Amino acid sequence: MNKKKIKLYTNFQADYIYGGGAIVRKLLPIFQSGIQTNWTYFKRAHEDKQQRLQQNNVKYTPTELWSYKKGIRRFQKEYEAITFFCTAFCQAIKNRIFGYTHVWIVLDPGIIDFAYWLLRFSKSETVIHISVHDDCRIDYPSEKPTNLTRIGRILTRAKSIDVIGENLQQEYLKEFKVESFVFRRGVLTPPPYNTKTNSTKLHLIFVGSSHSDECWNILLKHLSTYNIEFHIKVFGASNFQKRLNEVPTNVSFMFMGNQPENEILSKHNEFDAAIFFWDFFSENRIKYSVSTKLTTYLQMGLPIIGLIHPDNESHQIFNYGAGIDITDPKCNITNYLNNTNISENINRYVSSKFNENVMLKNFVDNCILFR
Repeated sequence: MNKKKIKLYTNFQADYIYGGGAIVRKLLPIFQSGIQTNWTYFKRAHEDKQQRLQQNNVKYTPTELWSYKKGIRRFQKEYEAITFFCTAFCQAIKNRIFGYTHVWIVLDPGIIDFAYWLLRFSKSETVIHISVHDDCRIDYPSEKPTNLTRIGRILTRAKSIDVIGENLQQEYLKEFKVESFVFRRGVLTPPPYNTKTNSTKLHLIFVGSSHSDECWNILLKHLSTYNIEFHIKVFGASNFQKRLNEVPTNVSFMFMGNQPENEILSKHNEFDAAIFFWDFFSENRIKYSVSTKLTTYLQMGLPIIGLIHPDNESHQIFNYGAGIDITDPKCNITNYLNNTNISENINRYVSSKFNENVMLKNFVDNCILFR
């Protein structure tokens, strides 16, 4: 019997440590041996060469797109449109030639035009699945609105759609009249949390990119009110520190650069809490997404310190007692971290919102790629 062939398209490199790369790599092992996947990702000229990745039944194919050269910057929009049109046409022809009957697209603002033309050129019987990790209705951080008509046509062409959060699911049903199911990277059993008592130093971790300088300034102002030291280790390619108002004398940063997630997870005992922000976004569109760094923190068994937009479902973590909101007038970080129920609260939150077995089953049961 011939293997089912799936063509996967993403706008991020296959080895990207955080975000969509981590989500997709979590899913690939559940594809059975009878499924062959070709992961084609778009690589810009300035991005690093990918690490060697090996997974059974998965082939990785980088496809380089435009380079932002000064000579074409004036015509950048037209150049991008032509590039996506031509790339989509070529990919559709290749899919027909090599027998890829199933197409899986992780849709984001950067490849809306490509996805639109790819599906226009594809056979009508091609089976389409769409994943949405970040709300595609606005291009963050440029704050430019995207083509809602094309997004709607892409989504209505799909046989199944997964979105990263319940709020985003409701938004897309309202905006595009499409049904979807929720999938995000889950957690099995977080390690136990070691309650801190009478500590004069607290070690905090921040992972990934920083979406809001304003959030950092609010946090640092709050930390300055304590008579203890805060040592913050930042993992990822963040440069937000150059734009901060002022760093209090009791706060220090150490920038660790990019590191594989398994190495970061192994350091969970080094930290007392994790820093997490999800607020102050352009047009409040991205507020409906769920950050993958939250999964990383929960895998480490760490409570979060930060602020989250009230409309984002991640804000519920405060209701579970698995984190503390620094905008709450009653916020006291040291008292909170002395709470002996933190591990129990984190486990309850994980069980309710981030259960890995539930999430994987949801994907298998609802994704057209498995039928």
